[in-house]
Amino acid sequence: MLTWPLSIILIAYYVNATCHSIIYVACQIYQTVYSFSSVCKVFVQRDFYIFSHLAINYCTLTQVALQAVICVERVVATICVRNYEKNGRSLGIFLLLIAVSVFTTVCKYFSIVTHSLFQLVIPILLEILVYSDDTFSEVSITFLNIPTDSIPDMNILFATCIPLFMTALVIMTFLLKLNRRRLSIIHSTLTYRFQTQQNVCTTRFIAYLSFLQLSQFTIYYGLGLTVRVMKSKLFTSESHWYTIFRTVFYLVPLFTFLLPVLSIYLLRKYRLKQEVNFRSIIAMETKGAEGWRNYEEIVITFPIYIIVQYALTVESLLSAILLIFVQMKYLYLAGYHFNIKLLISGYYLIATIHSILLIAFQIEHIIRSYTYANPCDVFLNHCFYTISHLLLVYGILALPCFQFAMSIERFVATIKFAEYETSGKRMGIMLFILSIAIPAISMAFTYEYKDFTEAVVNSLSTPVHAIPSAIILYIIGISLCTTSLLTVLILCLISQRRNARPNASLSVRYQLAENIKTTKFISMISIVQLLIYLAYALIPVFTLLLPILTMFQMTWLIKKRNIQVRSMVSVQAVGEAGWQNYVDMLNKQWKNPVELMSCNTFVFDEFW
Repeated sequence: MLTWPLSIILIAYYVNATCHSIIYVACQIYQTVYSFSSVCKVFVQRDFYIFSHLAINYCTLTQVALQAVICVERVVATICVRNYEKNGRSLGIFLLLIAVSVFTTVCKYFSIVTHSLFQLVIPILLEILVYSDDTFSEVSITFLNIPTDSIPDMNILFATCIPLFMTALVIMTFLLKLNRRRLSIIHSTLTYRFQTQQNVCTTRFIAYLSFLQLSQFTIYYGLGLTVRVMKSKLFTSESHWYTIFRTVFYLVPLFTFLLPVLSIYLLRKYRLKQEVNFRSIIAMETKGAEGWRNYEEIVITFPIYIIVQYALTVESLLSAILLIFVQMKYLYLAGYHFNIKLLISGYYLIATIHSILLIAFQIEHIIRSYTYANPCDVFLNHCFYTISHLLLVYGILALPCFQFAMSIERFVATIKFAEYETSGKRMGIMLFILSIAIPAISMAFTYEYKDFTEAVVNSLSTPVHAIPSAIILYIIGISLCTTSLLTVLILCLISQRRNARPNASLSVRYQLAENIKTTKFISMISIVQLLIYLAYALIPVFTLLLPILTMFQMTWLIKKRNIQVRSMVSVQAVGEAGWQNYVDMLNKQWKNPVELMSCNTFVFDEFW
């Protein structure tokens, strides 16, 4: 579970804690046995005091240095997560050497320790700067007491260590959250996700150790500093109480006891969790040769996966049949303006082609999942993958573009409703060409041929390197759907308010009624498309719902249109308005009966 550099530093960390425990136990046994031999021997010998006190404090301060080194190593491992596993050994050795010498300097008084056992350690581990000016000449009842001349420097050193532990704990917490966020990246490779998962486990483990050490050293340094500062006020005549309190507050042995217990529990827990996470990482990887080659046979033959492929094929087949039926029976015979009719026809044509292509690709995928001879046969040919994926994505991007073009056409038709019926066809042709060209141009900037070199088993899989750009296109598509829906809803309200005016002419009312029906029809399609595109994976469902919704909507609009046309051409026959209509009709009849007859014939032929 641990990387090579972290393993080296942690080994030194635990070896240092072990040495502290061994030295502490040995010194306590020696002092206890030696004090029983004589009353005068209750005080610690000078040579023993020098050796035991310097060794114990060196292990304690080295523990602080190693904690800082571990924190630095975790920062580097998080920053260089992709290549840290291969290139981290030199960093581990370098940081370990720093930790060994960080709290050491040249000792000025070699004569003090030349006749003690500590002279064997001095050439390797030099003495601490705090004790360089102290001769250890005072009498002490325990080797844990700090010499009087070194107390001010030791207080400063202790006060510096607590912020160091707190900083390390804050950094560990930040790195843990950062690595957790990295795990949520869906387009990361298998190696990257595995290394990030390792960083999460090791950083959490180090954070627990940092919290344990921070708690222990805060109590030890805080209470010890308080006792040393208040010694002259609290323990003036009772120095034995000062010694007792200093011994009780020395919690490093408690830390060295809890350290292996906590480590055994955490490492055993993380080892089991590592196996589960490793399996889940392999199971969730669905793109690229590195992921698929681990489990392609499991996915290809998975029953639910096969059922989904059959469901997509059936949906696409029904969609293609219904879309063709709707276009032949409803759209081509509809009395819409050329511009909107051209855009709606292109919209349905794109949906039909998308359904037909998806049928072909899904059938090929199902056949390949049953007929492959070796695991490599389940991967798509790079040329076939490129063509099929680009065609499917083109259909997905073209539908929002056509929808946005229809909203623009309806906007112009609503503004120029009086003369739009006699306007030309240039705007419709221009919007049609733009709706076809814009998706192709967007894909040219999104995809590169080298993106399709990875091994995949499904044409719908997006290349890993193109995922960030594809997400941007997806967001733009949703924005177009949302804008189109809001536009047609506002235009529908405007047309309804205009149609409610009583002084509108017959042709204006008819054009407004047509605008309302067409805008409502497009708004229904826009609502369904926006909801489906928010789910993205349900695009085959959209191509199935599109013709069904169109049939119901067109049937209802035809019936409503006939009723409204009859109401428009009917003449008011009662009241003052009826009398005025009767007088106007008589005047027109006596002035030009031939023209009136031809006009009435034209009107009724057009609407009936």
